[in-house]
Amino acid sequence: SSGINAEWPLRPGTQLTHHSLPLIAMLLAAISVVLISVIAGDYDSDFVPDAPTIVEEFSHSAHISVETENVPSGTTQVHLQAKELDDLTGNNHESGYTFPYNADVPYFYYPQLNSNEYHVFRIKYGNTDSTWSQYSDYSSYNHADASRVSLIEVERNWPEANQYCLAEGKRLVVVHSQKVNTLMKSAMASEEVESAWIGLYDAHYNDNDTTTTWAWVDGTKFNWSNFELGAVEDSTLDTAAVSIDSVGEWETSDPADKKKFFCEDLQTLSVNARHETVGVIQSGELA
Repeated sequence: SSGINAEWPLRPGTQLTHHSLPLIAMLLAAISVVLISVIAGDYDSDFVPDAPTIVEEFSHSAHISVETENVPSGTTQVHLQAKELDDLTGNNHESGYTFPYNADVPYFYYPQLNSNEYHVFRIKYGNTDSTWSQYSDYSSYNHADASRVSLIEVERNWPEANQYCLAEGKRLVVVHSQKVNTLMKSAMASEEVESAWIGLYDAHYNDNDTTTTWAWVDGTKFNWSNFELGAVEDSTLDTAAVSIDSVGEWETSDPADKKKFFCEDLQTLSVNARHETVGVIQSGELA
């Protein structure tokens, strides 16, 4: 023995020999265990993330995004699951897909969705050790709009158009985004249609309330519009319904006018039943 004192920390000037190396190795191993424990401890398996956002859903895939501020530190992968609404399996979710996570590109493309169906999505986050968070709640409902909207090339007044769509198990189109509006504009350009009814009308058309309250036929909130510049958005007897023109702008129109129109597929039969009673304008009153 060289008589070296193996106390730690070593005194200044102490020479290291093969006798002290095992102690150093043990110390480094202990530090590594502590560091790994700290890192793993930062990843909370009880964490419940925010729901992902459906940026856009296509006929067979969906563009999904997440808020990076809500992603736990240390995340290296995400797992997304889709649930097809009202399918024959009882709203069961798919096994899903795992994607690598990069905070600079917090977007994912979910593949192989069934065409013409409604979907919602949930997400969980994981690290390199495959420690996973809990699943988020499901995303807000969305669907592949392009597969659900159709231009009907017969001319009807607004109440008749409304009843036509309902008789087909559909509804007059409800528009909450530029995407759907652009879709209709393109369809009209293709068929050289100048004006077509949409599912927006004044809810006070038949009562004594002079306030204009635009309402969608499905009862959803009126939170997006594309009225033409300078359009008078206050409803009168002759302007109680809304149509879209060939450049994609909306205009108030007389519900008695005959126009082509857009129908949109309904989500479920229960929604269809609900729509049968929606609307205050009846075809007999304006025929």
